[in-house]
Parts: sequence; structure tokens; C-alpha cells
Amino acid sequence: MSSSIFWFIDTICDVIYLLDIGVNLRMGYLEQGLLVVDPRKLSQNYCKKFSFRMDLLCLLPIGKMVPTSDYFPSTTYRLNRLLKMYALETFFAVWDSRTSNPNRHRATKLTFYLAGVIHWTGCIYFMVSMVRQIFMIIKSN
Repeated sequence: MSSSIFWFIDTICDVIYLLDIGVNLRMGYLEQGLLVVDPRKLSQNYCKKFSFRMDLLCLLPIGKMVPTSDYFPSTTYRLNRLLKMYALETFFAVWDSRTSNPNRHRATKLTFYLAGVIHWTGCIYFMVSMVRQIFMIIKSN
């Protein structure tokens, strides 16, 4: 049951990433002070950016390309999704420039970062305990 829910949520995230790439392909930009709206120029501009490469790397299905084992959790193959963190910084920069209440913005940002660090600490603790368990199994054999 939990595996099918995880797969469903993973698929929804993949669709959201694809939609994000589609939106960014049509995102206008300023060239010599004029807004560019030509779809071909917009696509070329986005494909030249570093963020396009990061978006493509985020979508790589590494978990489906590498065989899974009992010793290495398949969720670790999803670490490439963390490359999308640059978008969060972009979001916070835009939000900071347009907010009327900077203290609320800073408190929200701090809360988000703290929740992320707590989550990652738990994940690292889990991975270390898994590796320790694997070494104990290998040592006993």
C-alpha cells in the first residue's frame, strides 16, 4: 500500500517538474529593455540557462536506471531532486523583493529551513543506521 502511494506522489512530482519546465520555456525576459514574447527566442533563452540543465538532471529516473538492492534503499536514488533547491532560493528572492511585511517573510523562510534541516538530519540518521546494520550482517556472515 505505502509503495503505491509513494509511486503516486512521485509521479505527481514528476508531472509538476515537467509543467515547471513548460512554464519556464514560455517565461518572458527583457532584452534591451523590451519584453521578449517570441516563443522560439524564449525557448532558446531558457535552454541556454544553467537552470534548464538542473531541471533536466532533476527529472532523470536514476532509480529506474540502477538496479535496487536490499542493502541500498531505492529512495537514495532520488537525491538528484535536491538540485531543484535553486528554484526555492529564486522564489524567496522574488518574494523578499515584493513583500510588504519582511519580518513574516523571514520567519517563514527560517521555519522552512529549520524543517528541512530536521528532515535531512533524520534521513542521514536513518541511512547511517542502515549502513551499520548492513555491516553487522556482513560481519556475522
